[in-house]
Amino acid sequence: MYGDGEGRVQALNGIDLDIRRGQMTAIMGPSGSGKSTLMHVLAGLDGATSGSVLLDGTEITGLDDDARTLLRRREIGFVFQAFNLVPTLDVMGNILLPFELDGTKPTAERLTWIESLLTNLGLQSLRGRRPYELSGGQQQRVAIARALAMKPTLIFADEPTGALDSRTGREVLELLTQATREYQQSVILVTHDPVAASYADRVVFIADGRIAHDVPRSDAQTLSSLILSFEPKA
Repeated sequence: MYGDGEGRVQALNGIDLDIRRGQMTAIMGPSGSGKSTLMHVLAGLDGATSGSVLLDGTEITGLDDDARTLLRRREIGFVFQAFNLVPTLDVMGNILLPFELDGTKPTAERLTWIESLLTNLGLQSLRGRRPYELSGGQQQRVAIARALAMKPTLIFADEPTGALDSRTGREVLELLTQATREYQQSVILVTHDPVAASYADRVVFIADGRIAHDVPRSDAQTLSSLILSFEPKA
């Protein structure tokens, strides 16, 4: 719920959603449908006035702010449209940032994991460069490596291809798909783009704070038709 009295708004209503391990789930819907609120609640960024959110068996809605912050650092990765890289840090510094924020150092096993990410994402030769020396696609790959570095259970990708050209956007979506297939991580892709959503194993449409459709992997044309069904009739 947002607001008070007559201005009170119920952003989400009766949402019952199970995010499956090793799959990409796309969340779609018109502006104001509740997509962003749902993402914030699932990620523990916002609380809920009722109901609960469980992450790998832990009810995050019952945690205090410090515990939720710690859980986000260690169990949840974020990939944003704006990349959100620290301009004063090089590629490795940005990838290792989650460990710095957590006050920990990566173990030898985790450093080996990060080296494999650098190789798989084509970043080995770029590890010493700063963000301004990278293309948009390269910056987004760094953001994905950072999101994967601590081996989170769940990755949120919020319009991750919105600032990219179609070829680079396709590469980013393939990398997120790889995270689900090879690393058994769960990805929640929030997008307006039916082409991006067509990469997902499952597409959930939100309208007026409710789940309007929940469909398996579909082509972009089918998803476009479903999106158009939410448009107001003239």
